[in-house]
Amino acid sequence: MSLNVLNPHLSRKGGGIYTVISELYNTKVFQKSEYSDMSFWGCYDQFSQVDSLKLPGIKHLYTIKHRSINKFNYSRAFRNDFKDIIHSTDLIHLHSLWQYPSIFIDNFQKKKTFKKIISTHGMLDKWALDNNKFYKKLALELFERANLNSASCIHALCEQEYIDIRKIAPDVPIAIIPNGINLINLQFHTRTHAPQKTLLFLGRIHPKKGLENLIRAWKIANYNWLLVIAGPDENNHMVQLSQLIVDLNLEETVKLVGPKFENDKAILLSNADAFILPSFSEGLPMSILEAWSYSLPVLMTPQCNLPDGFEMKSAIKIQPEIDSIVHGLNYLFSMDEVDLNNMGLNGYNLVSERYTWESVAKKMTELYDWVLGKTDEPPFIRLD
Repeated sequence: MSLNVLNPHLSRKGGGIYTVISELYNTKVFQKSEYSDMSFWGCYDQFSQVDSLKLPGIKHLYTIKHRSINKFNYSRAFRNDFKDIIHSTDLIHLHSLWQYPSIFIDNFQKKKTFKKIISTHGMLDKWALDNNKFYKKLALELFERANLNSASCIHALCEQEYIDIRKIAPDVPIAIIPNGINLINLQFHTRTHAPQKTLLFLGRIHPKKGLENLIRAWKIANYNWLLVIAGPDENNHMVQLSQLIVDLNLEETVKLVGPKFENDKAILLSNADAFILPSFSEGLPMSILEAWSYSLPVLMTPQCNLPDGFEMKSAIKIQPEIDSIVHGLNYLFSMDEVDLNNMGLNGYNLVSERYTWESVAKKMTELYDWVLGKTDEPPFIRLD
């Protein structure tokens, strides 16, 4: 069974989506399934040659010329190579929107018999649509609406994403399957407790993450914790945050440490005492699942689309506005060690029960089987 997976970045430059692709398709469930014959298609970037090696199957990487004007990653080489294999493929899983593959795949689907699944990864929520609004509105009308509505199924990460997708694709089946996480063994994990407690943010340094408001709230809360902000910069947002930290005289208690991966990321998570994501917009953030896997208490917004974190008392609810973040920080600072540990353990239990990659992969292969007409409709499919 031939599976082709498409995403612009097959590397850490793709952020959480690359992590999803890498972890999902490397599971034992996929490696032992009939979908183990897989190919990955994406663009060259500064990390792709190394990071793509972590993906199973065959990798196809393409140079994108004139990136400054070629915003949607058009590649003639990709078009020609994919055209050669499209006659023999059974299933295409597109993990991106607003890019050239949306046009190309949709045009070919009208002529061929392959099935197409699209994972939107939070790209259709209101904040995401309002970001670069003119381009996305134009793209939606020119090609993306048609691409979504011709899908065999659209993959949503959560109930809110299902609602966002339904506004654009009213009749397409939608599968609600969350992201997953690899659990560490708490039996062999000990946190290094420094004299000063650390609150960690780990993710892309992007305006939608709410970091400017977090820094301003940190100035107001003014407690004896250290705030560590780690992640790759996007659109020079880190320059703005660095200047804000200087302007507010927070150099001693707020540290921007840049991108951290693999062992360096594990060290950050191991040494942290709590985690925060004050985001305006998310699909289903991998960073929070990772924090819970390290038994960290979490502060997060409802826009992170993990309501069971609040229900299971593994997270403190905040809004992405300054006053709300201040309130959440003060609540965190008031907690004693026992309360912090209990909240973190609740998060660990939550991901171990609902968000492991093996359980996610099982659902995804069930989705593939259903789309290809092999099985009855799984319970996580929504037709309404």
